[in-house]
Formats: sequence, C-alpha cells, structure tokens
Amino acid sequence: MVPRGHSASGGGIFLFCPPTMRLCVSSRIDRSPTNSGSMDSTLFHYLQEDEVAAARISQAGAFVVCVVCFGVSWTRMFGAREAASDVPAGQNLLTAGFWKVYTTGRFIAKKNRNLMWFLLSLSFSEAAVFSLSVIAITYMTDQLEFTSTENGIAILVLLLASIPGCLISTMVTKRINPVRSLQICLMLVAINTACAALVLVGPGQQLATYAFAAGWGLATGWKYPAERVIYCSIIPPGQDAQLMGTYLFAGQILTWLPPLIFTSLNEAGVSMRISVASLDVFFVCAFSILFLIDDYQSVVNLAKHTGRIPVGIPNRVQQNGDSSFNGECTVDEHIPQLPLLNKSKESKSVSDMGNGDPELSC
Repeated sequence: MVPRGHSASGGGIFLFCPPTMRLCVSSRIDRSPTNSGSMDSTLFHYLQEDEVAAARISQAGAFVVCVVCFGVSWTRMFGAREAASDVPAGQNLLTAGFWKVYTTGRFIAKKNRNLMWFLLSLSFSEAAVFSLSVIAITYMTDQLEFTSTENGIAILVLLLASIPGCLISTMVTKRINPVRSLQICLMLVAINTACAALVLVGPGQQLATYAFAAGWGLATGWKYPAERVIYCSIIPPGQDAQLMGTYLFAGQILTWLPPLIFTSLNEAGVSMRISVASLDVFFVCAFSILFLIDDYQSVVNLAKHTGRIPVGIPNRVQQNGDSSFNGECTVDEHIPQLPLLNKSKESKSVSDMGNGDPELSC
C-alpha cells in the first residue's frame, strides 16, 4: 500500500533496487512530512548520490528491454531459411566458419592485394573507433571528473554529430573518390584525438569536451559510409554476402588491442593523456595503408571483371560422369579472383563455369 501523499509511479524501478537501497529509500520516505516530496523525487536524489545503484537499475532495465525485443524478433520475425552452404566433408559447424575465413583470407592476400590493403586499414581504424568510447569515458570520469550525467551528454553530442558527418561523407565522396574521402576523415579524427589529449587536462572543461565529442561524432558518421562504399565497389559482383562476413571479421579482429595498450600504459604510471593519444597510432596506420591501394577507378573496373573460383564444393559434384571427380578446379594464377562459397552459385555445374573461358578448367 502506498502511503498517503506519496506517488505510486516509479514503483517498477523500485522493485529492481537491492534490499539495502529499498530500506534506505523507505526510511527517507517515512521520515519526510506527509505533504512534502514523493517517492520519485526521493529515489532520484538517491540515484544521483549512488552511481553504483543507478548503474544496477540501468543494467536491469536494459536487460528487460533486450529480452523482450530480441526475444520477439528471434522467435517471431525470422522465418525459415535454407542453409547458404553445405558443411564440407570432415568438418563440423564449429570449424567450418574458421576454415572459410582462413581460405578466403589466404586467397585475398594472394590474388587481390587492393582488397587486402583495405581490410588491413579497416582493422586498424575500426579498432581505434570501437575503443574510443570506452577509453574516452574512462578518461572523462577519472581525469576530468565527469559525472554520469555529463558523460551521457558527451555521448549524446557524439551521436547527434554523426548525422551531419554522414552528409559530409556523401558530399566529399561525390567530389573525390571514396578512398581519399576516408583518408581525410582518418586524418581529421587523428588530429581531433591529439588535440583532445593536449587540451583536456582536468576538471571544469565540459564545453571543450563536448566540442571534441562533436568532432569524434562527425568523423564516425563520415567514416562508416565511406568504408562501405569502398568495400562494396571493389569486391567481385555476386559475392557481397560472403565477403561481408570477411568485412565484419576484419573490423573486429584488433578491437582488443587499444584498450590493452591504454590499460598497460595506465598501470605503468604513464599519463592518461598519452594513453588517449596512443589511439592516433591506429588512425595513422589506417591512413597510411590506404596509399597502397591502386587507383580507385581502376580497382573498381577490375572488380567488375574479376572471375570466381568455386571453393569447398562438396564431393557430390561430378564431372562428365567421372565419380572420381573431387570438386577441385584449377585457375590461372595471374587473374585476381576470390573464392565463392555461396550455395546458390555452387549449383552451377563446373562444366558451365569453364565453357568459353580458357583460363578456368577442371
């Protein structure tokens, strides 16, 4: 029963509070006059004082929302779908994915160097951007003594600034090629990070922090569209689904390294400002590697005429009635091509792939 003069709203949040917090809030309500304040305001002031309790409530709320939303989408909205490819003989679901990543990566390294350089640049830039939020929040909390509210404002500014960043990315990419557009973006975010490490030295710099957060937001909104335009235009047609997995893998493979460097420097007693500036190493590496890509338009034209190689075709495929055929093909080593792992494309007979193409034979 709700005491007279106190609002019943906010009771849902109250249920998520730990027992000690419930006792504290209840005692405050009992001691307050009948007509002064409400449980909402009392709980709000308590959460301002106890950030751990606020984090617990936010995590509990996020968990409930995720369970409801993901549960409905996964159980009700995803229909039945046939497998995109068969598990190769001698492998299982646990090893097949790693094997495909290995074979695709090895082939890209041997026969499509431009794509390899782009994916390597992506690994460095994505590692820095992915770690930026974690490192920045740590820096703002410890070095700048930001409250949770001020951290939230900085993150909100970053997210809002990414919207005009997308528009800038579109305009610059139309004027110059996407590779150079991405390099400009990486150069600007590196300068922004270095300036932030130099300027943000202590408490009382909220406005300057929000300005640098806006700069990071612009770069984030600029970076992702440019990268996707480059990737989708330099991969062979018809292999978007397969190589998008490679794109995501390259973007995640080094995300553990910047936080490790930041933590190691911090534990060694190095200034946290230097630790933040260490992110520029990744941005500069990503910027420099992009110079190794050939002329963008030449790479795009080459991708349009790049052939495909069937890799991992199950042994059920036969050629000219020869039951000993094992599904392996040979290809001219001088043609830059990529492995094809899609089941829909595997349905084409190997003889059809080779007809009229002297470079591809089985």
